[in-house]
Amino acid sequence: MGTKPGPTVEQHLLGDELSATIVDTVSEATGTDCEELDPLYSAVEPAVLRSICELRPAVTGHVTFTWADCDVTVHSDRRVVVRPHAVDEGSE
Repeated sequence: MGTKPGPTVEQHLLGDELSATIVDTVSEATGTDCEELDPLYSAVEPAVLRSICELRPAVTGHVTFTWADCDVTVHSDRRVVVRPHAVDEGSE
């Protein structure tokens, strides 16, 4: 038995619900109910997330943080990419 990463999940932010988009994307990637996840603010400062999405169109950037055993990247083009850490193949 070994480990393998879970599936990468990507969503585009629609509207101004960045936190909700991140929570939904992590929930989908991990198969964990949104209510069971630790608060998002325990992993990243909300002001940092807002600032990355407020960059001017000509400026690109991203912020990456770890939350719920995933690497979460929020891009200035309003993409949220979640890459789960390796999971034990024998745990299912």
